[in-house]
Amino acid sequence: MKSALIYSLITLFALGCSADPAGLKKITEKPARVVWIQDLSPNSSDTFASGDSLRLMGYCTEDNKGERVIISGPASLTRPLLSSDGQHVVYTSNKDREFFAVDFNGKNRRKLGKGYALDIRNDPNTGEDWVYYGDQPAKGKGTTYRNVRKILLNNTAAPPPEVWSIAPVSVDNFQISRDGSRACGLFPWPNGGVALLPNKRWDKYQGGCWTSLAPDNSYLLWVFDGAHRNVTLKFKKDGPGWMVNIADAPGINAFEVYHPRWGNHVRFMTMTGPYLGDGGKPGGNRIRSGGKAVEIHAGRFNKSFTDIEKWCKVTNNKHGDFFPDIWVKGGEKSNISDTLAVPTADQTAIKPPVNTSTHERAGNWPGTSAGLAFVWENSKSANQIPIEDGKAIQCQLAEHGYARYGRNYEMILSQGHAEAKNANKRLLKDCKASNELSIEAYITPDNASQSGPARLISFSSGSGSRNFTLGQDRDKLILRLRTTQTGANGAKPQIDLCSLKEKEAQHVIVSYSQGATTCFVNGKQAKLSREIAGNFSNWSGQQLIFGDEVGGQRNWGGKLEGVAIYSRSIGKDEAKQAYTLFSKRLKKRTPVERVKVKATLINIPDIPDPKDIRPYTRCLAQARFKLTKEFNDALPEPEFVTALWVIMDGKRLPTIPKAGTTLELELEPY
Repeated sequence: MKSALIYSLITLFALGCSADPAGLKKITEKPARVVWIQDLSPNSSDTFASGDSLRLMGYCTEDNKGERVIISGPASLTRPLLSSDGQHVVYTSNKDREFFAVDFNGKNRRKLGKGYALDIRNDPNTGEDWVYYGDQPAKGKGTTYRNVRKILLNNTAAPPPEVWSIAPVSVDNFQISRDGSRACGLFPWPNGGVALLPNKRWDKYQGGCWTSLAPDNSYLLWVFDGAHRNVTLKFKKDGPGWMVNIADAPGINAFEVYHPRWGNHVRFMTMTGPYLGDGGKPGGNRIRSGGKAVEIHAGRFNKSFTDIEKWCKVTNNKHGDFFPDIWVKGGEKSNISDTLAVPTADQTAIKPPVNTSTHERAGNWPGTSAGLAFVWENSKSANQIPIEDGKAIQCQLAEHGYARYGRNYEMILSQGHAEAKNANKRLLKDCKASNELSIEAYITPDNASQSGPARLISFSSGSGSRNFTLGQDRDKLILRLRTTQTGANGAKPQIDLCSLKEKEAQHVIVSYSQGATTCFVNGKQAKLSREIAGNFSNWSGQQLIFGDEVGGQRNWGGKLEGVAIYSRSIGKDEAKQAYTLFSKRLKKRTPVERVKVKATLINIPDIPDPKDIRPYTRCLAQARFKLTKEFNDALPEPEFVTALWVIMDGKRLPTIPKAGTTLELELEPY
């Protein structure tokens, strides 16, 4: 009787025990595994897993272990990645900048190499797993890498081929398509896009963070938004996109989420949250504060990939859980096209530029890449110069002061400037070799009274030394150009090129060759001068800068876009063609309705400390206003919320109004 009772109790216990306590298999319907990093520090505030109080965790739907420890720690661990069969985990040590592999059961730990592991891709032809990793840190930082290589998971002795080095890559997230021809990424943060591998070019889709690429060959990309609540999905950079809210999972309650990542199956993704701000300062960045409430969540896309139809809270513990990855059995055979009609591969492909001697880009501005030393269309564009073998050079800007981007992604340079990155040596070398220069830009001055001259585009190192400057002196566009006959400042002579009018946009090309300076305005010749002569043999190393002089004091107020700088001259026919091509861009723009009002500030809640939002250097806050009586009918409601800049260039603005202040505002839809 006693033994029978014991037997019955054991049977009941076995029947009541679940191999999958979180219920993950209810949404995957197949065996699944999840790995992540767990923070053991008192406040669980290491959201970026940059410290050494961490351990590697795992979860499997097919055993009775629930949340299991794979590597106990405390240690330096980040970004765990599951192999294609779910049997191995690759992770990185931030401290040593080395990456390792370990079996899912915690055994057989081995070093794979130096660098930062980014993704694992299975080669369908050989069945082998490739580990993609950041090789050389950019500027000594471990979050951005100059190049990406790949190494076999089970054969680290083989030479690791380079797959990417055109633009720096941020580690969150560089993810590979099934065929290995594409990778999503931040090139670098916050420029989200898709790269054509190996080492061809990349297309910018939009700004944001934590990009992720569908694990099939559909090349569907998402970019995570700055609000840390939504992902925007696109098949093509210029194609239609749609937003999916991932902050509506049970238990998130619309708080911020983080670490979103597609798994090996097209229908499943993981993320972390909610970020409640515990451990941080009031008004601070909730992501940075981490928190013990942060858990791992897995979601299943619906068949149209427009929503997460089911969620599972994978973890339930008293530690912060970060950097998840999910593996679902059979995921390597899943395809978005199984449930959703998608464009063909030819339609979605990022085609490399035509490999010709002049790199013609017929039908697209700027029309040709021959002699192109710098190009910047706008902040949404990839801004790349095609070179031989289908590769490209990326042109980037660093914003300073109050410089920002407008509704059409143009530079707004009032009280701020932007500096070109990695362009100075190429521009100097090419122009000294050719002794020719052309500058193209679409400019809109704030007013016609700026002087100094105010600097629109300058290749200089201060107010007294330059290679060239395109500037504004009162109502004139001027050129200063250093040659062997004009001196180090290029001011003798300074040439007036054309007239400028307040807030009137003009397409301008200025070209110099063999003592002739020509200016074209809106495709027509406006000036031909022989005042400047000489060559560029006395040019020296300078900084390409927009909207001011190096060292300040020459700020230009206005909007700037469509910048192209060539180490060759441009003639009448090409100038007309360039204007025609750029004008095509303008025809797609629709005017935005604006309204001028007077309103009183009610409050600006939760303005963060600049150091609490790093690496972000800019912040918009939601300011609540109430219309004054005479403007009560200007808007549908007397109270409204507007986005107001409160942090620029890593500094809190001194001009933030106080509650009760009445202001004149010009509003447009956000």
